[in-house]
Amino acid sequence: MRASLAREDGHPSAASTVPPREHSRGAGHLKAGRRRADTSPVMDERTVAEPSPRGAGVASSPIDGFEDRVERRVRDLRRARARARRRRLVAIAGLAVLLPTVSAAVPSTVTGAAARRAPADCTTLYTVVRNDSWFSIAQKSLVSMNALMQANNANASSPLHPGMQVCLPSGAAVTTTTAAPGGATTTTAPGALPVQLAAFPTQGPCWFIDTWMAPRGGGRLHEGVDIMAKAGQYVYAVSDGRLSRQAVDRPGSRSGNAWWLTADDGTYYFYAHLSAFAPGLEVGSRVAAGQVIGYIGRTGNASGPHLHFEVHPRGGAPVNPTPIVRAVDGCRNSTPPPQPSGSLPPTPSTLAPAGPGT
Repeated sequence: MRASLAREDGHPSAASTVPPREHSRGAGHLKAGRRRADTSPVMDERTVAEPSPRGAGVASSPIDGFEDRVERRVRDLRRARARARRRRLVAIAGLAVLLPTVSAAVPSTVTGAAARRAPADCTTLYTVVRNDSWFSIAQKSLVSMNALMQANNANASSPLHPGMQVCLPSGAAVTTTTAAPGGATTTTAPGALPVQLAAFPTQGPCWFIDTWMAPRGGGRLHEGVDIMAKAGQYVYAVSDGRLSRQAVDRPGSRSGNAWWLTADDGTYYFYAHLSAFAPGLEVGSRVAAGQVIGYIGRTGNASGPHLHFEVHPRGGAPVNPTPIVRAVDGCRNSTPPPQPSGSLPPTPSTLAPAGPGT
């Protein structure tokens, strides 16, 4: 068997030159310092060089070309990252909208024509600071993006620079810019609110957070504040005024049972998801601040009992109502105010836990 084994190059295999085995201490033991040479055909076949995958008539290796594919993928990722660095994408209503922000690479101030974005007839100006964007300015000023864009004849991709002046639409909360010691940072302090409420919208206990302009289903943005409370708690008129419109819950309704309360200056307030309306009220009824106009519910597109509340100064676009209701926060007050009739309307007997809003 040893004589018949040979390598492909015609030279004798290593196995044919191994000397005969020497036994010590009985069969099966090799002499110290000697190793047994396995001369089986299986081991000899493994010493034969395998043909190159690139040889003629030989199939390619499964990983052939893998490095090329990895290199192409890496190049694609680098190009995508380079494009992403050139812009900041913010998802609004399910769409990617370009919202430029003021960065450190931009000069700290601008002069000349570039220093003013606002139209010449604008009466309320805002001075842009570092890291501002159109969206952040709208949030700080309690106005909608659409109103801010229209006031400046701009769109969401219009550039902003520190020191530039933009126009704030009517109803905006006036802001003042204050430099920190050393001029390192700039803060924006809110001024007077565009609307002041005479009463809190709901009976306590309750809670709420700022979800202004948060994405909602169907590509919508949240234009109000959701005040979470138990079903059946009272809902109050926030000012003297007239109930100008009513919506009644029906299949597919988004607001469910709802009231529109219009104040004497044209500002109107929108209340949605009511479980029911207070008895004796109808469209055209005059109400006083603090008067019960309905009850907390979950009618319409609502996943739990709460009040969706909006503020529209002078009948215009909605503004962020969160700081407005926070200024008169009544969530700790469960005692209803005195009613014009002298007595409170009845309340539903079942109270359900509050849940997330829409």
